[in-house]
Amino acid sequence: MTGPGSTQTHALGLLRGEPCSRSIPLPPDFGGGFVVYSWEQREGQGQYQRPWQHCGEALALTVAWPLQRLTCLGLPPGHSPPWPLWLSVVIRDALSNWLGERLREPLDLKWPNDLLLGGGKVAGILVQQCQSRGQTWVVAGVGVNLRWHQPPTDGLVAAGLIQSLPKIHREEVLECLLEAIGQLSSQIVIDADEMAARFNAVHRYQSMSVEFIDTGGQGLHSEGRVRGVSPRGGLLLELSGQEVHEYNLGTLSMRDAKPA
Repeated sequence: MTGPGSTQTHALGLLRGEPCSRSIPLPPDFGGGFVVYSWEQREGQGQYQRPWQHCGEALALTVAWPLQRLTCLGLPPGHSPPWPLWLSVVIRDALSNWLGERLREPLDLKWPNDLLLGGGKVAGILVQQCQSRGQTWVVAGVGVNLRWHQPPTDGLVAAGLIQSLPKIHREEVLECLLEAIGQLSSQIVIDADEMAARFNAVHRYQSMSVEFIDTGGQGLHSEGRVRGVSPRGGLLLELSGQEVHEYNLGTLSMRDAKPA
């Protein structure tokens, strides 16, 4: 995709058959996966409709694939797979393995869908499901900050994945992400317990005290200690009185707890 639009919107429009002057419509009998990417996305949105801040050199990628028969071990029957967590895990591991010692700091995860480098956000993931052509499609959008031309504004704590790596080209990042997502999308059996364990192993907030806003209820501010993520993708928080409560995807926004 060329131009400053949103790859996620573009991909959903293709699935819905909406006319677009920047691409060829999908054939009526099309049933495979496809990719939309841009180096200039400026209209993307993340979780809670937060706007995408273009860093100067970035990658916006959306991969759509039809959800075929999939066995999710460890999930209740009919439970929707926690795709944002699963994609975060496989993308984080792929980038970490590929870049290796060239990364000066480790890549961490922040529940439910952020990749962090040195505490700064380096990538975010947004997943939707769409009914089209008689089947369910997974539409996974990934935004990656590659290099910041100017420091982030509005108090945003962010990082560039290849900020200090001049010999790494953006096309190589794209190739790495496509391989990782392709491997996940082609699996027919996924162990949710294993994926949760992998997430918890690199979760920046594991066992830490955090402040959070319950966005799914009253919008109340509170504090708790992170006790991991569940196989269902929910965040486990130990509240006052040592009660552990599970918050579902999309119902919570959290940050570091302020020092006492």
